[in-house]
Amino acid sequence: MTVRKSVPGSIRRVLLALLGVVAAFPAQAVMESDSTTGRINAEITTPVAVTEATDMSFGWMAQPASPGTALLTPANRIVSSGLALMTIDGASSAKIVISGTPNQTVGLLIDNIANFGNGARTVSVSSFTHDGGTSPALGPDGKATIDLGATLHLSANTQNGRYRGAFDIIVSNN
Repeated sequence: MTVRKSVPGSIRRVLLALLGVVAAFPAQAVMESDSTTGRINAEITTPVAVTEATDMSFGWMAQPASPGTALLTPANRIVSSGLALMTIDGASSAKIVISGTPNQTVGLLIDNIANFGNGARTVSVSSFTHDGGTSPALGPDGKATIDLGATLHLSANTQNGRYRGAFDIIVSNN
């Protein structure tokens, strides 16, 4: 035998009211919405380019009896430490021309060290510098001319001859 107790009417009404309130929340949450507008940006720019205008030359120097260096500045000055320079006139800093969007700044990266040679013999150049500052700026015409310098390292009794080589220059849009 099962005994049932009836729920008084006032409690039943409270329970039904609570059930109605609880049932209304999910429906209301689904019905609520919000929106926003996303933004899109694109900037079109002239790709940056670099060309060599003048080769770097350390000029003529006597065969060293001991190791030495020749510092060539971007301003076309050469300073020797332990090397006998034959003529100052033969030295010239490299010159590059960077082109791109007028008045933009660019990134400039130059090899830290380069080895170049004469057959099996090599010498090294390091500490490349330039006169363009930390972020070279292109002019109103979209161009900048940058002078480059570096340090040449020679060991004692470096073999006579003409030494030739290359170094990498990388420019990028900022």
